[in-house]
Amino acid sequence: MVGTRANAVRVGTWNIRWFPDGDMTPGPSTIPTDLRWLSCVIAWMNVDVLAVQEIRTTAEAQTAWEAVVDGIVGLCGGTWTVQVQPCGAAKAQHVGFLWNTARVTLS
Repeated sequence: MVGTRANAVRVGTWNIRWFPDGDMTPGPSTIPTDLRWLSCVIAWMNVDVLAVQEIRTTAEAQTAWEAVVDGIVGLCGGTWTVQVQPCGAAKAQHVGFLWNTARVTLS
């Protein structure tokens, strides 16, 4: 973890290019999101809340988020939750939040 922060809440934002597919093609992607790398970078960012964009809501995306959250917890602890806007097609771009429920409450 970078630096100390006492009670300060750190907030960030990231456009995760067509998560988890990595591109907008309708079929299997040749450049999917590197989930281990993503977990590592989010842990390094040391944020409590991360606004995310270009997120898909497919079953594959849900499984990918579970892997990312597991990676973050393994690297820096906490209890992480992901919430992505539910409206729209699963393959469309969505926005959402990833946050550490041990540090903040989103409402």
